[in-house]
Amino acid sequence: MRELEKIPIQRYQGFDPTEAGNHGLMCEMSVAELRERIELNKAKLAQEVEFKRDTNLAKKEREANNLMEDSDKIAQARIKRKQVADDKRN
Repeated sequence: MRELEKIPIQRYQGFDPTEAGNHGLMCEMSVAELRERIELNKAKLAQEVEFKRDTNLAKKEREANNLMEDSDKIAQARIKRKQVADDKRN
């Protein structure tokens, strides 16, 4: 009996991810809450990146359209100048 009493009893509490650390800090949060916040921040960041990507693509398309319009105007102006020059020669 005495030998059995000498054997230390191991008291182990399982890890509960929903429980805060209870270290006395004001802004403690549990591991589960931390993981949830990380996922929310990742989703928010992905949404911001997608918005920026869409904005940049729209801006590039507008710039490409403006360049095409400018090149069309230049081509039309060249054609008109060529016609005027041909009319003057004839």
